Amino acid sequence: MIRLVKIIAGMRFFALIPFIGLAIAADVLFIKGGLDLGHFLWELVFGIGEADTQGNIIVDLVEIVHLFLVGTVLFLTSLGIYELFIQPLPLPHG
Repeated sequence: MIRLVKIIAGMRFFALIPFIGLAIAADVLFIKGGLDLGHFLWELVFGIGEADTQGNIIVDLVEIVHLFLVGTVLFLTSLGIYELFIQPLPLPHG
């Protein structure tokens, strides 16, 4: 019986798989969003590339914001999984 309890308690570390996967996915989206934002601003300031209409500018910005928002959700979900199944994180209060 004690051995079964130890096995079940050790299974919590399987939660590291989604934690790591979601954290990596969030990082990728943050990097992609940052690169897209830099490219967007470069084209907006220097006018290189095709002439964007006002509607295209808004759509491009919404797509970039969407990347950051999805990345944030994935990051917070990964932290929640870690804190729920592994251990509390020493995050600053405030």
